[in-house]
Amino acid sequence: EKLDTLIRQMKFNSLQCSNFGVWGDRTTSGELYTGRNLDWETDTGVNEFKLVTVYAPDGQNPHATVGFSGILGAITGMSKAGLTVHEANLESDRDSFNGFPWTLRLRTVMQDANNLDEAKAIWEDTNNTCGFNHGVGSAADNKFLIMETDAGHSAYFFDMDDREVNAEGGDPRPNALYRTNHGFDPESIAHYQWNGTHADSDSKYRYALFPQIFDATDLGTFDELDAVSTIATIGIK
Repeated sequence: EKLDTLIRQMKFNSLQCSNFGVWGDRTTSGELYTGRNLDWETDTGVNEFKLVTVYAPDGQNPHATVGFSGILGAITGMSKAGLTVHEANLESDRDSFNGFPWTLRLRTVMQDANNLDEAKAIWEDTNNTCGFNHGVGSAADNKFLIMETDAGHSAYFFDMDDREVNAEGGDPRPNALYRTNHGFDPESIAHYQWNGTHADSDSKYRYALFPQIFDATDLGTFDELDAVSTIATIGIK
């Protein structure tokens, strides 16, 4: 009832894309919680056609996508194998049509992978088309993976990665991982089109909210209400 009330009260800003995972000694039972906030233009009318679509392919993992009518791929979702998939834009100057469209690619991960190693193998066997910060959570591994991508490369991050620890503005935490709309791999940074813009500053501001939230939450107490509240804090007006 408290969770339902919180969700109904949320009024999101339109451009606040982010995703995160938190697990281990931070959560009530040590299990993984993941979440994402999708930015959107509020007056397009697409909100009238929201869908949760469940797929049950023969011999593969049943999975659900959360999105809109007409989108066969996934902008976010979860599978019976305990994988969750997420995305946040990472504006890069390297784009290509020679690749696997990411919405269909995320569905393939949910459909065919049972853990992070298998998800990463699927990703490496196919090509990126554009810049995104993709997140993959795995109940089997009890961990969250971030993939900073563009048409030229993929950079894989777990918690407390040295690239994020040592980067300007990097502020990671153990047993937590989060991204907004900028990256921490040197190649991601070199090809990022928002360097020095207001959008870059906004992304860095929202990124900095995550560690503040996790530091203010007692270890061993983070639960589903905190997961929804975290996304609300990043995305609410």
